[in-house]
Amino acid sequence: MKELPISASKDTLMATVEEWIDLLVAKKYQEALDFIYPIPYPEWDAQYLENWIRNYGFDQPFKDGTTVEITSRHEATGKQFNREFEASDPFVEESTGLEVIGTVLYDVPLDGKWSDLTVQFNVCKFEGGLVLDMSGFHVM
Repeated sequence: MKELPISASKDTLMATVEEWIDLLVAKKYQEALDFIYPIPYPEWDAQYLENWIRNYGFDQPFKDGTTVEITSRHEATGKQFNREFEASDPFVEESTGLEVIGTVLYDVPLDGKWSDLTVQFNVCKFEGGLVLDMSGFHVM
């Protein structure tokens, strides 16, 4: 799990999310899961994450078999709407017991274009530093 300094800036947080996205682009799904705070649902393994992305933020494939592929953010065309960090008043997330201090929203590039499939991370305090806890990955 990647730990950041407690004083990590917004730019550092965004660069960390982009590092995570790059793991997905490289099809390193297990490394991507190991990079973030452990997801407390056993079905969220590397294959599930890959399928979730390929199915455009759903756990079941489209009836016509259509899939998408996460692609390089450096080559994505169009407009990225969500790429932001928003600080929040600290609160404890019940499912993890972690203290949340903010949220990152980040649209992912699919099939060469910025999409509306958005990953949402809680930025959480953990052992004197910060970690990313994925709290959502869906179409916004």
